[in-house]
Amino acid sequence: LPRLSLAAHLAHAAGFVNDAAAINEACLSVMKVEGKNDNGVTDGTASGFVAFDDQTLVTSCHVIENAHSITAFSDTGASYEIDRVLCANSDSDIAILRFKEPTGLKPLELNEDGKVYRASPVVAIGSPKGFANTVSKGNVSSVYTDDDGIRYIKFNAAISAGSSGGPLLDDEGKVIGITSGSYVGATQNLNEAVNIIELVELAAAPKEELAED
Repeated sequence: LPRLSLAAHLAHAAGFVNDAAAINEACLSVMKVEGKNDNGVTDGTASGFVAFDDQTLVTSCHVIENAHSITAFSDTGASYEIDRVLCANSDSDIAILRFKEPTGLKPLELNEDGKVYRASPVVAIGSPKGFANTVSKGNVSSVYTDDDGIRYIKFNAAISAGSSGGPLLDDEGKVIGITSGSYVGATQNLNEAVNIIELVELAAAPKEELAED
């Protein structure tokens, strides 16, 4: 009998989740977001990421609610001022912001079909407690749609206060969600992200249909 080729049994190359170089490259497009009140006092820090083009920042809507001015800091420490809010939706907790000038940063690729599968490996990047672009790994725990029709992803990669607005990426390096919060109490390491399809639809919606803040 002919010998079977071993090539058919070779494992596939490591995906994004196990590619440290690719993860570090993605970090270059993730920002620590700092909001200041009317008195110029920093209210806190959160996370965001460059999407669509090099002058657009995506974050969580609740991050900007009380901010008089917003500055985003890149992985290299460079600072970029936000010029305006393009659109925001408090229901899906998403805000799309515009930098004053182009940043030259590479937009992260989005999972535009919105399909997410339980047990899929994920990487979360954000600035928990202000520690810029901290990386954690885990998997998708579940996906669901709430009573208002907003689509969510539950996952177990660690996040903390300050992670909100950061990207949740799949094994192809595409953003599948925007991290939004953690469950506290008896629940063990269960966190939540808004499915990225909510961002895709928000960005594409006619202006009069947007729930702007």
